[in-house]
Amino acid sequence: MKNISKVEEYISNEYRKIYQQEVDKEKLNKLLYFVQRESFIVRNRPLFDACFYGTKYGVSVVNEHHNIKNALSKKEEEIINSVIDEYAKKSPMSLYRILYGEISWNNSRKHIDERGIGKKISNEDIRKDAMRIKERQKFLRFSTNK
Repeated sequence: MKNISKVEEYISNEYRKIYQQEVDKEKLNKLLYFVQRESFIVRNRPLFDACFYGTKYGVSVVNEHHNIKNALSKKEEEIINSVIDEYAKKSPMSLYRILYGEISWNNSRKHIDERGIGKKISNEDIRKDAMRIKERQKFLRFSTNK
């Protein structure tokens, strides 16, 4: 499992190359969530070790381990790039609307506190979201091949 700092750095660099500006923290947190979900879709395991918390308008990420320093593999870069290609161009409100349909985000927000922060999002809930996406992708491939 990778250090989230490596993933954040990679996303920030790619975003800067594409959009000639820095990615803001709110969007970065949402992109990190989508990278984690995409890793479950592609590899059925998390890409990095971090905790997500549902918030009023998105997710907040907390780094759990700072000592894993290995570089990203080509496959991991492909996962991140697919998320950047799909989601980075979207507005924060569009990303919020996508999160609104996620099981993991909704379960976290069932227990939101006075600061607007929900409980920790479980990897199992992210896996459920990933499996829903994977099933939808299979269905779409099947229906277009007829």
